[in-house]
Amino acid sequence: MKKLNKIISKEGAVLISYLFIILFIYTASDKLWNYTDFKEFFMTLDVIHSFGQYLAWGIPALEILISLCLLFPVSRLPGLYATFGLMSLFTMYLIYMRFTAKVLPCHCGGVISELSWTQHIWFNIALILLASAGIYLELKSAKNLAIVPAQKTT
Repeated sequence: MKKLNKIISKEGAVLISYLFIILFIYTASDKLWNYTDFKEFFMTLDVIHSFGQYLAWGIPALEILISLCLLFPVSRLPGLYATFGLMSLFTMYLIYMRFTAKVLPCHCGGVISELSWTQHIWFNIALILLASAGIYLELKSAKNLAIVPAQKTT
């Protein structure tokens, strides 16, 4: 039973990481493919319009960077923490926009843009929970793999 738990912990974290890699590469590609529209969207936002050009490059670059972290075992845990943070920021942005914006454009990429804002918020909350599960499983897997010799206390 312990062996099965170790396998589930390790493979669960890997599977969750791969799901986020697919999501981030998909959305980053869409944002870069539609770069002009994505940049212009930021230019229309009063609060961040002066940073629009930087965000239009920075967000997809960050998604790709996090994907690379998630790909390799040595950087998977930091990648999962970054995923949790980024998804939390996206969700806070969605909630803020939902309650303050007159126009609610979405430039998240592909089919995700077809969700209503309420659906998008719930989708993101589910992704935050998934990232949390990935962190838990990765920590549990690392704990199971750590071989620390017992030290004698004198």
